[in-house]
Amino acid sequence: GLDGTLPAAKLLGMLPGLEDLDLARNALGGTLPAEYSTLKRLKNLWLYDNALSGTLPEAWASMERLEALDLGRYEPAGYYEWGNKLTGTLPAAWGQGFQSLTNLSLSYSRLNGTLPGSWASMPKLRKIHLIKNRLRGALPVAWSTLPLVDVGLGENLLSGTLPKEWAALTQMVWLWLDSNTFEGTLPSSWSAMRKLEWFDISSNRRLSGTLPDAWAAWTKLRVFKALSNRFSGTLPASWASMALIQRIDLAYNQLTGTLPSAYRAFRKCEHFHLNQNQAIIGSLPASWGSGMASMQLLNLWDNKLTGTLPPEWSGMSKLQRLDMHTNN
Repeated sequence: GLDGTLPAAKLLGMLPGLEDLDLARNALGGTLPAEYSTLKRLKNLWLYDNALSGTLPEAWASMERLEALDLGRYEPAGYYEWGNKLTGTLPAAWGQGFQSLTNLSLSYSRLNGTLPGSWASMPKLRKIHLIKNRLRGALPVAWSTLPLVDVGLGENLLSGTLPKEWAALTQMVWLWLDSNTFEGTLPSSWSAMRKLEWFDISSNRRLSGTLPDAWAAWTKLRVFKALSNRFSGTLPASWASMALIQRIDLAYNQLTGTLPSAYRAFRKCEHFHLNQNQAIIGSLPASWGSGMASMQLLNLWDNKLTGTLPPEWSGMSKLQRLDMHTNN
């Protein structure tokens, strides 16, 4: 691919009609030129999957027509040492300047500091991905006014409680908050995010409390991941309303009670993980056999389940792995 550094702003400025600049998936190095702020017509800037370094230029805030900025990493999947290695903090000034920005991706770098509350002034921001950086601090309450649809904040050092005010983010479809240090409980008010399809709150070991009954309003949810936390209480039978669910992962928590027979409504569910809760009791619901026709992987090991394997479970014709060891 292309190597060297990014083309000079002076050169690009000789292209007066330039609106889209795509230099992604190359081997370009060096820093981000502050002079790109002079490219006033630029709408889309894609620089992901390169070898860029340095900080994010505050001067870019004057790119008032910019709609998409992607400096993240996508390939090769799973190899985090390859790609841009941006450092420094998230410029607060971008909040006042990026009035047209809809998509912002800065994932898989080395950015630090906090999430700027001033970014709530980006009136059109729908997607923000900051996955796997070194960001700290709380989720800004001010962001609850944004028209966010897709938020990726996993694999950082974020902390504090989950703000109930984020219930106002009613357009949210994808929300990743996994692998941080959040604490407290799950806000029932988030049930207002009724368009949510993917939710990941895994590996926040200070999160505790019960699973909110009110979240049964998430009837469009396809993936729910909340493994490796300290959630307790029972599995809400009301969640049977999540009829589109394809994957549920609640392993490595402290859940108790029985398996709700109402979950027979999970007809599209393919993966269900409840292993290592150690305190789920009772028998295996026979109704799951006729209802969970799409099930492929069912993990119930290391609990306190009793009784026999229901013959009705032969209806799980797509089942590839059933793990129920260490139930005693």
